[in-house]
Amino acid sequence: GIHYYFIDNEEYFKREGFYGYQDDGERFAFFSKSVLESLVHIEGFKPGLIHCHDWHTSLVPLLLKECYKHDPYYYKIKTVFTIHNLQYQGLFPINFIDDLLALGGNQRAREALEFGDGINYLKGALIYSDKITTVSPSYAEEIQTPFFGEGLSQVIAYRKGDLKGILNGIDYDHFNPLKDPEIFVNYRSARDKKRENKMELQKLLNLPVDKETPMLALI
Repeated sequence: GIHYYFIDNEEYFKREGFYGYQDDGERFAFFSKSVLESLVHIEGFKPGLIHCHDWHTSLVPLLLKECYKHDPYYYKIKTVFTIHNLQYQGLFPINFIDDLLALGGNQRAREALEFGDGINYLKGALIYSDKITTVSPSYAEEIQTPFFGEGLSQVIAYRKGDLKGILNGIDYDHFNPLKDPEIFVNYRSARDKKRENKMELQKLLNLPVDKETPMLALI
């Protein structure tokens, strides 16, 4: 029952990988601008909230508040920005402010993006987003310190009133082995039942069936 909309531009996105290209700053600036531009063309839908993740969408909150502030359609749209890994920030040359983003005459936006000798997309999101979240309460505390703050600890500490750590994990009630309908045998903590599930999974995956062989899953 959920509709998904995709933004495409073969010059930017028809590639073997997603990230790590010379023109990433331009690619994701295009994507962020396109997200906002596309909204008015989606019939019967207007978001109350735009949820952005990491530096690749971090221009959305800034552009929303600076480039669309005179358009009534965008007035009440709020933004939430989630930091998954602060180490990746979207660092680009200072000339991007003028040449790519056309924000050179906007002093507030310029100050929000400036970082050392260049600009920092993620820093802009930290300043312009209505709320900021991280993937755990402890990470929200850590990134306010110089050691974990990756050069942005002061900016994050300044926004701490709007910062919330939400634990990234599974729903313990839904994935309860005592009643989970997706596993082979339900159990509470019985080791033999766990082993039985493991052996059935080995069969399903066409692996050698061996009760002594451990299975590891990585996400």
